[in-house]
Order: sequence, then C-alpha cells, then structure tokens
Amino acid sequence: MFRNFLNILLFYILIFQIGYCLSDNTEQNATLKCEKLLIANRVPKLSSCVEAAGNSRNNGVYHIQLQNLDIDDLKVFCVEDVDFGGWLVIQRRQNDSVDFYRNWMDYKEGFGDLTGNYWIGLEKLHVLTSDCEQELYVHMRRRNGKEYYAKYREFVIAAESESYALKKLGKYSGNAGDSFGGHVGMKFSTYDRDNDIYEENCAEIYKGGWWFSNCYLSHLNGRYGDDNAGVNWIEIERDESLAFAQMMIRPTRNCMRKLMLRNLNAGA
Repeated sequence: MFRNFLNILLFYILIFQIGYCLSDNTEQNATLKCEKLLIANRVPKLSSCVEAAGNSRNNGVYHIQLQNLDIDDLKVFCVEDVDFGGWLVIQRRQNDSVDFYRNWMDYKEGFGDLTGNYWIGLEKLHVLTSDCEQELYVHMRRRNGKEYYAKYREFVIAAESESYALKKLGKYSGNAGDSFGGHVGMKFSTYDRDNDIYEENCAEIYKGGWWFSNCYLSHLNGRYGDDNAGVNWIEIERDESLAFAQMMIRPTRNCMRKLMLRNLNAGA
C-alpha cells in the first residue's frame, strides 16, 4: 500500500518537473533542463544520445537500444559539442574512403564506419524518428573552411512500405539556406529502386541514394569531391561538392517528455 502511494507521489513530482523544464521559453535552457531531468530519471536501457552521453558530455561511440527492432546494443556516435549536445549521427561524409553509390538493401541496413563516413540505415532511421519525435541538424563545411548548418524542428521517415519517404520536416533555421524542404513527401531512391518523379533515375545519374524529386535541391550522399554529382546543398553552392557533411537527430521537447514518462513506468 505504501509503495503504491510512493510511486504515485513520485509520478506527480516528475510530471511537475517535466512541465517545468518544458515551460522555459528559451529553447537552449529548456533542452538543458530536460536533459538533466531525463538523465536523473533514466533506466539502464537507453534510447537516445541525450540519455547515453548526458553524463560524460563527450563526443564518441555509445550504446542504445531500439525496442521496435529488438536491438539491445546498438552502437551510435553521439555529438555533444554542437547546439547543446544530445545529437545522434545518422550520416557523415568527410572523404572518399566509402562509396555511397549503393543498392537499396545497403541503404536499408546501413554501412560505413561509425567514426568516419557513415550511413545509419533507413530501417533504423524510420524507427528512431517514428517512435519518438526528432529534430534534425545538418552540419556542413565548404572546401574553403566556411561552416554552415540547417536545423529542422521535426524529422520523420516513413516505413519501407512507403519507400522510406521523407514524411515530415519541421520549421527551418540556420545559415545554410533551406535546400531540404523541397524534398518533403519524396520517397527514397537508389540505382536499383527508382522512386523519384524525374524521367530518368536520379540516383543513377548522381551516384547515390537520396529522397530525390526532380532531381534535387540537396544531395549529401553523392560521389565525394565530384562537383557534378557530389555532396551538394544548392543554397550553399550549386556546383561545388562539400568537404564535410553530417546529419544528426535529437529528441524534441515532446519526445523528452515521452522518454521521461517511459523511464518512470519502467522504474516503477
């Protein structure tokens, strides 16, 4: 009886704390408050970089779980030195050591080096973004060293039955220009699975898988260093392949609330 009363009391205390951390009008303060609360109330099985890397605050490889795929020990790379941290890397291009001109199955399962050129895999990306709301941060650098970013408040990838379409993309902010918004609703395409709306296969023309339309405003999976089919974000420079590109996701405020409540229930 007492234990039930105590659990109920702890539940309402946490609900109050969640409401408090999410009520801050300053996004960066709210993120830090919620992250601290989430870490304090977490359970051993972690599902995001906010939980996994929160105590160390260091960039690096951590372990999380994906319940919907029955994965209890997924290695991910977490970034803590960008926009208050908690970011999970889903894609990275930094040299030509990994070929991104690959088939549908490779893009579905993922490939590359977690600490180098990397693609997390469309199935994992779907689970991560559909299980709990995520925001997207794209960090880019030109050959001249100038850095850019594009941040979107929400990012959702559909299931394979919908060809992993770019289902939702939230409000844009940043200095790179919005070269991704025009791809919303587009299905993912590879050289062996043509889902774009162009008369030819965009993935075959531009040597990599992407959410092509007719064909692209951005394409971060093209041939590295190739100005004609390269790692490109048109709002930065139309005919120049980027020297570096990294896509990362992080739980939104709504997702943090969901994770806190999930942790509370798991620990009850």
